[in-house]
Amino acid sequence: MRQSRFRLSLIVAALALAQAVCWGMTFNLPAITGGAMAEALDLPYFAVMMGPTVMLVVMALVAVPALQVFERIGMQLAMTASAGLAAIGLVIIALAPWPEAYFVGWAAVGAAGAGMLTTAVQSPLPNSPARTPAERLEP
Repeated sequence: MRQSRFRLSLIVAALALAQAVCWGMTFNLPAITGGAMAEALDLPYFAVMMGPTVMLVVMALVAVPALQVFERIGMQLAMTASAGLAAIGLVIIALAPWPEAYFVGWAAVGAAGAGMLTTAVQSPLPNSPARTPAERLEP
């Protein structure tokens, strides 16, 4: 029992750290780099700040299908694939030569967010028939 609680604590700490890093690299990115992004894309600042809005809308639209993917392939694989998609989206944002590419990048990050951010981490916990929270996170 003690080992199970310790393991659960480590899992929760790792997921919390991952959430902080992922939200910081995605949703909070324009708060830090928005001015430079606006200048590089020749967009007004408010348009650059629409990127995270695109992310959140796409994330909401993809949330339910993402849960089905979680159930089909498992949490670890789905979150790993989502992190890869987020990386691709961030590369698109970073290399965007025109505004449309910038928003496509944010849409990719939003699709990935449904599989790696808050909903993805919380969804397996209450829906699992496992006896303990630690067992719910096992593959």
